Amino acid sequence: MDVPKIGEPPLFMEKAAALAHFLTRPDDIEKYLFENWNEFPPSPNDVDDLLHFCLCIIVGKEEPEEEIEKLKAAGMLKSSICGKMWNAGETAYKCRTCEMDDSCALCVDCFHAGDHTGHDYSLQKIGGGFCDCGDPYSWKPGGFCSRHQPTDVDPVAILPPYVAKAARLVVRTVLKRLTVIIEEGVEQDDDRDEEASAITAWLDDLLYHGDAIRKLIVEELIAPRPPPPGDAAAVGPRSFLDRLFEEQLGTREDGDDGDPIYLSTVPPELTNDICQLYFHLLVVPSFKRVFLKNYFLRFYQSHVAEHVMFQTEDMSMFTDFTVQLFTSPQLVDVLEEENVLGMVLERAVHVISSSLVDRAKLSKRKNRKTTGDASGPSSEPPTPALAASTEPVTTERPGTPPPAEGSTTSDSTSPDTIMTPGGSRTRRRRRPRVATPAKPPAAPLASTSATTAIPGVRPAYPVFEQVLDHRNPIVGQRVYLPLTLDLQYLTTHPTLVTQMLTGVMGRLSAPSPAGGTTKEKEKEKNKERSFEWFRLWVRLLSLPQAMYPNTLEQKGRFNPEHWIAAFLTELDLASTLPPVLDVLPADLPLISGLVCKIAIYLGGWLNSWKADKINNNNNNNNNNNTTTSNVKEKESVEAVSFHLPLHRLLSAFLHQTLRIMDPRVASVGGMEGMLGNVFEIMGVTNFKDYATQALHHPLQIHVMQGQVRAGLWRAGGEEEEIWGQSVMYRSVHFQKYFDWDMFLMQVCAVLLSPNQFLLQCLQQFNISGWFTLLPGPVVAATPAKASSSSSSSTTPSSSTPASATSSSSSSTAPTTAATTTSTTPKTSAE
Repeated sequence: MDVPKIGEPPLFMEKAAALAHFLTRPDDIEKYLFENWNEFPPSPNDVDDLLHFCLCIIVGKEEPEEEIEKLKAAGMLKSSICGKMWNAGETAYKCRTCEMDDSCALCVDCFHAGDHTGHDYSLQKIGGGFCDCGDPYSWKPGGFCSRHQPTDVDPVAILPPYVAKAARLVVRTVLKRLTVIIEEGVEQDDDRDEEASAITAWLDDLLYHGDAIRKLIVEELIAPRPPPPGDAAAVGPRSFLDRLFEEQLGTREDGDDGDPIYLSTVPPELTNDICQLYFHLLVVPSFKRVFLKNYFLRFYQSHVAEHVMFQTEDMSMFTDFTVQLFTSPQLVDVLEEENVLGMVLERAVHVISSSLVDRAKLSKRKNRKTTGDASGPSSEPPTPALAASTEPVTTERPGTPPPAEGSTTSDSTSPDTIMTPGGSRTRRRRRPRVATPAKPPAAPLASTSATTAIPGVRPAYPVFEQVLDHRNPIVGQRVYLPLTLDLQYLTTHPTLVTQMLTGVMGRLSAPSPAGGTTKEKEKEKNKERSFEWFRLWVRLLSLPQAMYPNTLEQKGRFNPEHWIAAFLTELDLASTLPPVLDVLPADLPLISGLVCKIAIYLGGWLNSWKADKINNNNNNNNNNNTTTSNVKEKESVEAVSFHLPLHRLLSAFLHQTLRIMDPRVASVGGMEGMLGNVFEIMGVTNFKDYATQALHHPLQIHVMQGQVRAGLWRAGGEEEEIWGQSVMYRSVHFQKYFDWDMFLMQVCAVLLSPNQFLLQCLQQFNISGWFTLLPGPVVAATPAKASSSSSSSTTPSSSTPASATSSSSSSTAPTTAATTTSTTPKTSAE
């Protein structure tokens, strides 16, 4: 019997004869469908009918729905994984007893069909995803419902032989047709575009017919196939997934400005349809691994920075996939091998660093009145391109080769060198490019000998002269959020976090000798990569350092969105800190090395702040012939920020050290002894100077809160704004940061002598003029003697300048005892 031909018109005149023929000769299915499909391309109105006929061929009946229901009732099209999808705002059950990670959930039906008696569960609104019931990598088998129980039986083996073979051949033909349409180009052909979308939707619907059909589709999608006849450009066997993905990714070319341009002929709507098909196939473990390693990471590396910065229509390609791929425990080896943590850190640093501006320019822009006049700046937030256009720009030179996939950069001449995606974009959607600010100069270490003690380490991140611009949409509108969420997903894997932390210890140890074995070279390479992860992580967390500075001389309209954006930025970037602290090993040398690294970064920032402060004081002395002790004029020299992530990072590691290593810390002389060893490694000879500078900024926050209560911010019109920031700082959302500030001040108080600590507090609160330090050694006294000593204190006269008293007292602080006056004026300390 000859292969039946499809007539024109009507299209399906011989459908019954074709079905009867295929029941006895199923090998003719592929040839029949593909040749006739190409010879007589269906019109848009006939595509759905043709695809319905494909379903008829699979089951061998003209009414396929009835036959499919019979197969399901017989258990031949069973689905062991639920896979029900949710939209944002829908409800699902979270069971902390059964879930493998925080991103897992069950639909309501599966939860009630299972046994969760005595479990820790809750009903929550979620942002999307699909039900994990039946997936042993996401949910414990004991929490599966009765409909989705695990089985070791091959789902394809239990299908009727004809159905299994017909389904495979039909799926292969449909995928071949989809690939041909996309490779030939659908951008200018609406009919082909509609046909490709219809095929994608049909394959997507076919997935819901059980595990066997899903497995067949995955096998046909990823199986390598010989190139088509006459394809001279073919380099070897490629799968349908290879060909489809390359068309979606596009071809890479260098633009006129040296940035890569990706040319793709696949329309965005069709790209989203194909990605939805990929997303639904992630419930198949074999597809999830192949898709992550060979396809998704290539797309992520080349496109994620562009899509995040410009919030393109393809953004769901990343936000939907990463929560499934980056949180999967069985994919940790792929994430580690492909350097995914380093890749995401680099992209996050690149995107957020594009909103760094010079502190002086930010202050000028912030101090202007935003009343809508023609001379002032617009009250609307600037676009990303305009926000960065005033800053120096560094771009790659034309012809610069792209960085290798999964690689990281470590420039020995600059601590701030990172691999950037170069603002890649596709030609079909031209967009303005966010300029990358010039790299800030490296700040000096707390001691010049630190570079020899720890080779290759240079702080600081960032330098004092640059801060994040809260008005830039990347920060103000939290455009960076998808990247920080990806980092949260990755840090749920203790293996990756532990490797990042131990890389610091590997950097502190002696390097392997040159010319070692291949295994030793690979080990040294892994050390460098792990240390690069830690360096980028600290860099990312430190970006909000000194963000949104407040000064008494600033004037402007109260806008809570600006300072709220600053608080949210620090919270978002520090979201990876708790999981890092949770896996901190009980290893004192390792913890000391981590504290040493963070202390170096903070020390570099403190040095740049100190140098800037000295320069400002010199400028003020040159411009003013007279000095005054007025609080407002003195405080106007220095801006105060609630955002000190570097200080808090050091405090958090010190606090965690005491929590898990209390007996061993005591054996090395307590916190002072441990930090003494750290500072010895850093090459810092006087760690009390370091403690004095580290204490300054957390203490200054409390000084500013005292000034608000004393009414010193009313003249500038910023009292309400500072008060709002103070409330947020003391709120439950920022509580741990407040606690870390207090703990760091306690540590500094331990490192300093009592008189040094007290004197610094008096000076920063600007009340040292109301206290005096009596000469003489500090003598341990009984309470009665202390009372007598207190009564002998003196009060400075009103004519005595506060600056003179401070100067005199500071010279005798290390060897004198402090006594308080009996008269207390209304000052910022109230």
